[in-house]
Amino acid sequence: MGKPGAERLYQMLARNHALAGEIQASGFPLPRFEILQQWQRNRIATSFEDLIRQEGYRPAVVFFLSEIYGGLDFRERDQDMGKVMPVMTRFLPDHALFTMSEAFELQAISLEFDMGMAGYMEQEKIDSLDMARYCEVYRARSEKAGRERQILLIRKLGYDLDKLVGKPLVNYLVRLGSGLRWKKCLQERRILSDFS
Repeated sequence: MGKPGAERLYQMLARNHALAGEIQASGFPLPRFEILQQWQRNRIATSFEDLIRQEGYRPAVVFFLSEIYGGLDFRERDQDMGKVMPVMTRFLPDHALFTMSEAFELQAISLEFDMGMAGYMEQEKIDSLDMARYCEVYRARSEKAGRERQILLIRKLGYDLDKLVGKPLVNYLVRLGSGLRWKKCLQERRILSDFS
């Protein structure tokens, strides 16, 4: 019997993969997309500066800023996730897979909004952002139902992922996915070339 959570996770990974393809397309306003994402990372880091200073919260905030909302690096991370998916599907309970699918749904929703905002910035020839200009761009490319879903997922995942990462098998599989990324990074730098 198949696992609905696993199927949903595969769908969300495919959705993110398709978005990555759109971002890489020649007509996409990539410079403005990067300006927008960098501005949002800076805003989030400033907003949660008090959490970054607290040892218990710092790793989560840094992880969010570097891995979850770390610009275009999500493509490589998602590919690594795809590689460990067969193991996850086999060993993780369906509710854990469903929670992970919601994390990738949140990423997709956020990317879709950011892509629309970058398109608006291109159309209006906006090359830099301050709070007033950001609010203009945000309002121009937002729709209520999508933003409400995004906020709901952020709140829900804060609780669900906290419980999930405490499970040893989930922790191991996430590290395995990260390990694939680090191994590739090291290979590209030829550090592991003597051991291959």
